[in-house]
Amino acid sequence: MNENVIVLAVCTFKRPEMLRRCLASVGRLTVPEGASLVICVVDNETSKATEELVREVSAGHVCYLPQPERGIVHARNMALDWAIDQNADWIVFLDDDQTVSEDWLTALVAAQEKTGAEVIQSAVKYISPEGHTLKKAKASWNWNLKYVSTNGVLFSSRLVRPEGLGLRFDPRFNLSGCSDRFLFLQAVHEGVHCVATPEAIAIELTPETRIGLMASFQRRYKQNWINSYQDVDLYGYFGALKQIALKAVSEFYKGILSLVLGLFVFLFSRKYGRRKLHKAARNFGTIFGSVRGLFAKELPQAYLRTHGG
Repeated sequence: MNENVIVLAVCTFKRPEMLRRCLASVGRLTVPEGASLVICVVDNETSKATEELVREVSAGHVCYLPQPERGIVHARNMALDWAIDQNADWIVFLDDDQTVSEDWLTALVAAQEKTGAEVIQSAVKYISPEGHTLKKAKASWNWNLKYVSTNGVLFSSRLVRPEGLGLRFDPRFNLSGCSDRFLFLQAVHEGVHCVATPEAIAIELTPETRIGLMASFQRRYKQNWINSYQDVDLYGYFGALKQIALKAVSEFYKGILSLVLGLFVFLFSRKYGRRKLHKAARNFGTIFGSVRGLFAKELPQAYLRTHGG
C-alpha cells in the first residue's frame, strides 16, 4: 500500500470522556510508510463542547463534522461522503468508546498487504470501567469473514465510491444499530474478501449498563432480532429460516449446558459461575431475538439511549 490516503472516522454522540480517550490514542498512531492519514469526528449531537474537545485534544489536526440529523446511519454516511471528498483510498472506522495502540493502524495495513483483502477487521478486547477484561480479543485469523462491524475496521473506498459498489449505510437501521453488518454483508454478496486479524487490537470500554446479566440477554436479543430481519431481506424468508433454525438448535444446547454448569459452579466460584450464566443469557438472547426478527415489522430503537459518557 503506497502513497495512499487513509481517512479515519470516529462517530460520536454524547460521550465526551470516551471520545477524549479515543482521540488521545488516535493522536499517537504511527502512520504507515508511504501513506497519509486524515482524521474526522462526526458529532451527532452537534455540541459546541464536543467541537472544542476535538480541537483541544487534536490540536486542530482533526476535522470536526457536525451532523444534526439524528441517527448513527446519518453520521456514518457523512463520514463516507467526507472520505470520498478527501480522495480516500482506504477508510477506517473506530468507535468513540475504543482506544488503540500506536501500531494499530500499521498492523491493519500490514494485514491488508499480507492478504490482499478489501476489508480488514480489527480484533477487539472488551474491558470494564475498572479495567478488568470482560472478553479477550480473538487470537486467530479469520480468512473468510462474513460479519463485519465498524468497531475497528479498514476497508477499500471502492466499496462506497459511486464508480465502485456505491454502498451506504441503510437508513432503516438508523436507530436500531447493525447498519454496519448489513453494509458489509452486501459487500460480501458482491464478492468482497473480508479478513479478521488478531495482530491489530482495539480496546473497547464496556459501560456498567451493558455488563449485567439482563443486559447481556437484551443486547444479544436485539442484535439477533435485527440480524434476522436483515437476513430475510437479503436471502428471503426460507433462506433466513434455514440459517436461524441451525443456529437456534446450536445455541439452545450451548445455553442449557452453560446454564446448568453456571448454576453448579457458582456455588464454588462466583466469578466463573457468573461468566457461564452470562454466556447462557447470550445464547438464549440469540434464540429469541432470531425468531422475533423473522416476523418483525419494526426494529428495536437501541440508539435512543446512550451508554457511557
